[in-house]
Amino acid sequence: MTSHANTAKPKRHSYAKPNIVESFDAAPDSAFIAPAPLAQILDKHPMTLRRWVEAGKFPKPVKLSERSTAWRIGDVREWLRALTEGGVQ
Repeated sequence: MTSHANTAKPKRHSYAKPNIVESFDAAPDSAFIAPAPLAQILDKHPMTLRRWVEAGKFPKPVKLSERSTAWRIGDVREWLRALTEGGVQ
């Protein structure tokens, strides 16, 4: 006879994810935001952001290192202000 007492899968811990929008709002203009969280905030795919940059419709990111690129939060906020005021086409 086999015991099935320990056959249940262990529960994974669910950790609260930080609210990205609140973090974005609280960050100084000089802070940087990586492509994935920024895309999540804007509800767009990261590749869409790259295409917008190439088309001149979105601020250029800053190359922080050989393999790391991010946007200045202040640049993104300015773009959002212009967008809501009708200044971005």
